[in-house]
Amino acid sequence: MQDDHTKPSRTNVRQARSAWGDLLAALVRRGVGGYQYETLTGCRPVELFKGHLVIAPRSVRDDQTARRIGWYRRWHQAVQEDGIAKGLLLAGPHLNAGRRKLRVPRKPRPSKELTETPRGAEILGLHPDGLDVVGYLHAILAQVGLPRSRPRNPDGTGKEHFTRASGSVAMTVIAGGLYRRSGERLQQPLPYGSHPRLMLADVCTWAVRHGAREVDLGDSVRQYLTDRLDIRKISGGRRGSYTQFKRQCMALAACRMQLDARYGGQHIVYKGEPIRGFRAWATDGHGQGGLWPGKLYLEQEFYDTLLDLGMPLDLQAYRSLARSPMAMDCYTWLAHRMWRIDGSVDIRWAALHRDFGQEYKNLKSFKQRFSAALKAAQAVYAGSADRIESIEDGIRLYTADPPVPFIKPPRRRGGKG
Repeated sequence: MQDDHTKPSRTNVRQARSAWGDLLAALVRRGVGGYQYETLTGCRPVELFKGHLVIAPRSVRDDQTARRIGWYRRWHQAVQEDGIAKGLLLAGPHLNAGRRKLRVPRKPRPSKELTETPRGAEILGLHPDGLDVVGYLHAILAQVGLPRSRPRNPDGTGKEHFTRASGSVAMTVIAGGLYRRSGERLQQPLPYGSHPRLMLADVCTWAVRHGAREVDLGDSVRQYLTDRLDIRKISGGRRGSYTQFKRQCMALAACRMQLDARYGGQHIVYKGEPIRGFRAWATDGHGQGGLWPGKLYLEQEFYDTLLDLGMPLDLQAYRSLARSPMAMDCYTWLAHRMWRIDGSVDIRWAALHRDFGQEYKNLKSFKQRFSAALKAAQAVYAGSADRIESIEDGIRLYTADPPVPFIKPPRRRGGKG
């Protein structure tokens, strides 16, 4: 930055925000990892200075970390190669750029949120990188997620029943059991964390893309983890990623769900076991072996509701948030809601705590965790860079483009299996 720098104009700031959104979209297409997104979350677009996009970290530590690891150079290269700007300038907090309060859009006229819900089975994602990055998730599960950590009773034992509600939608999950070949029933816990979320998104994506209830899981667990869920660090042992995934996958296969939603005048209710015909690491009766099922079958009724309510999302962006189930829930919530907003909508912290914060009795603790998760989700949601702002007692969401553009192809019905 030079000494002759003047205060940026309103148009300049708007252009910087637009370029910032383009940069985030470019990085999503390049598959930039989650750690970089966390660092980017600590930055803000400031202005366009002589054709360069200026971003400002909130602290000196952010500035030094980005430069030391080399992420700044990658961002700079993305800006140049994608024609977003001449280059990227990282303004240090010593210039007070990181603390500068950016201009926000004028408060739009009061308006209500759109109530019409798109039919997901009629949505086909179109993305610059092709259909591989466009995924689907049941719209109700996008609004109310699974437990983020294992729910426990006051005596420390695991709960077998979990309910989460948000507005006009609600989900209830009941833990189930799986049987060994010897006939012994093994009670499973409730599915929780990132792994069942990743698997649900993958299974829903396969079913919608192929128009079939039968989902191919590949030849091995390792192949499924690396190729389908993009989990690269696979480890064994009691606390390893392989063991944790196995437990959560078995819990997901055994559980029962009830999904309730009201969209306009339509009331949707589903009760049952979404996953059927899953062999789930059957053993030989002596505790040996561990067969990957290869195939998974969705229940017909769940499959039908998925065709009606499959919500498109960016799989790369969703997977990049796998270290934080709260951030994954924030992303799907934003992806489902923001593009249907007409103007803006204000959401109070009390409502957010009620919908997202069952695990937090303290509102202050919830606000800290939710704010960090929301920033991480916003960083990978291209087009939402300046579409969320803090207000005195909550947040304000402005209308934004959907996470992936879409059109409506001919409807597919039925399903194999």
